[in-house]
Amino acid sequence: ALEAAPVKPDAPAQPEAGEKAVESTKQGPAYELLQAAAEAIRNAKSLTYTAKTYGTESMESMSGRTTADVSMLRDESGVWLLRAKGSGKARTGDEQQFDVAWRRETVEFIDHKEKKVVERRMREARGGAYQIASASRVADLVAANPYSTLVSAQTLELEDRQSVDGTDCDVLIAGAGTKKSKTRWYFGVEDHLPRKVEKIIEGDKIAGTMVVEFSNVKAASGEPALTPAQVRVEVPSDYMSDRYQPPGAQDHSDRKLTGEEKTKMDQQMNEAMAEHLAKGGSG
Repeated sequence: ALEAAPVKPDAPAQPEAGEKAVESTKQGPAYELLQAAAEAIRNAKSLTYTAKTYGTESMESMSGRTTADVSMLRDESGVWLLRAKGSGKARTGDEQQFDVAWRRETVEFIDHKEKKVVERRMREARGGAYQIASASRVADLVAANPYSTLVSAQTLELEDRQSVDGTDCDVLIAGAGTKKSKTRWYFGVEDHLPRKVEKIIEGDKIAGTMVVEFSNVKAASGEPALTPAQVRVEVPSDYMSDRYQPPGAQDHSDRKLTGEEKTKMDQQMNEAMAEHLAKGGSG
């Protein structure tokens, strides 16, 4: 009689090659630098910098150029409120001035053509100046988990230190597992704050780098160095305001009062004035 072969216990599932690579990035000096950089952003209550964005080689003709003063303030819920004010141009078209503020759920910006300040939900925001300014808002900085895209990279390596605009920087390069896409970050040696980021594409038909340079970088970890008003778009004196209306809300600013409403309002004003006079106030 044939004997049954002994049953072997199931072997533990082996991670895919990509999973091994990601796991290997979560250790060593490169990962320790990344953690320190993320901690610097998490501890900040406010952050200001001047951002210069541009492309090189093939990416120069496919992207715009901007220069903006950026102000970031963390609100009571921990969300970053950000304002970018500067100028730039898209791939085509003329240079434009922009003043854009990203709120928790909305974005507000100046529409110089229509002479008004517009506020919309982020996915509904449109406009040339708004699109140009978006390059100054770096996703890895405003994310709930700073630099999370680097944590999930398949390769993470340290390069030789370099100087960026007079600041000594640790240099970290992250790869997606192919030679066609890499991201290189430059972090200040002393404060671990960003001074430059390069998104590198090395394709057969498209090759180049998208660059963001950070200068005048200042972070406050105790009391924020900004007020809420500084991360809002100011409405110029001769401009209109076109604000976002939440669902169910109605804008009654231009509606005429009914006779009954006007009578009630007059009555409330008379009662308030009578109370004021009764307390000894002057008319």
